Amino acid sequence: MMLKIKDQFYSIQGEGKHIGTPAVFIELKNCDNKCNKCECISEEISIIEWLDTIKDFVPQLLNGAHLVFKGAETLIYQETILSAIDGFKLTYGFKPYIEVCTLGKIIPKKKLADEVDLFVCSFELNKTEVETDTLIALYKYKTIFKITIDSPDNYQLAKQILDKAKVRKKDIYLMPAGETFGGISRNSQALAELCKIESVNFSTRLQLILWNKNTGC
Repeated sequence: MMLKIKDQFYSIQGEGKHIGTPAVFIELKNCDNKCNKCECISEEISIIEWLDTIKDFVPQLLNGAHLVFKGAETLIYQETILSAIDGFKLTYGFKPYIEVCTLGKIIPKKKLADEVDLFVCSFELNKTEVETDTLIALYKYKTIFKITIDSPDNYQLAKQILDKAKVRKKDIYLMPAGETFGGISRNSQALAELCKIESVNFSTRLQLILWNKNTGC
């Protein structure tokens, strides 16, 4: 099996439940967009080759850093991700805390879900129809829902979707919309007040605050 890797790096998590936690990010070119011309550059490597490239991050993972698979709808290649996890355990003798980011379009298979400590679902509002049944199936496993909000109407749409899927408020994280530090700064206070009213979690976006880069999961 082959992994299509767009980027691989060690940093801290910028959003959601584990904000501030050290993590090794495996950014996959697992996009399901039907583009005529793809501008996403990726390197296709075998699982064996990937296991060699990841060795420099093993000390951090041993010390508790999370292993995060991200990049559009990663569950398109869940069999490959599972093979990578199995290969990692066999090669290095331990399993790190594993997170898989998803758009909530595909139901994970149980054999992958058994290996994943947390699914992070960030469905796209106003872009594609969100299938409630898929979210309900995903939520049977340990999952949080991390949604970017840019307006009260935007939140109401997200709330309708989450209510239909019977997502508990403790598993909902709302983030301010914006592509720069200035952008999220303008939206953060109002969103924080909304989170207080709705009793859901507020998450800032550290990657924009610290590096002014939109590279969150």
